[in-house]
Amino acid sequence: MYDPMDDDDQLELYLKRFRPLPPEPLPLLLPLPQREWPWRVFALRAGAVAWAVAVVVMVLLLIPQFRRVPAAPLEAEPITAGKANAMLIHAASWKEMIDDAGFAFQPPVKRMEPGRQSALEFLSQETLSK
Repeated sequence: MYDPMDDDDQLELYLKRFRPLPPEPLPLLLPLPQREWPWRVFALRAGAVAWAVAVVVMVLLLIPQFRRVPAAPLEAEPITAGKANAMLIHAASWKEMIDDAGFAFQPPVKRMEPGRQSALEFLSQETLSK
């Protein structure tokens, strides 16, 4: 007949006799043999120098793009109170003067060469009839 207490006693005896194996020593990081060391150091240094040169070249190529100031377009006249008042006097309404004020002080638009047309002119000729 099966006796669960007997199993418990056997387990207890087994655990009392149990002795774990001693742990193996941790592997130590041993220095590389002398013949391999200079080649690895050389390869690491050469890689570091290559990265440094690449970064310097990229920086030198990108810096001028940020320093370059685009050529100023034709100079626009400054908006003064006197010029705004003169526009207001000649305008039919306040709204018309405000609508036209943005364009009144801009430099003249550069005309296209004869035989060429802007994309806006080309698209404005399109008919949208079905």
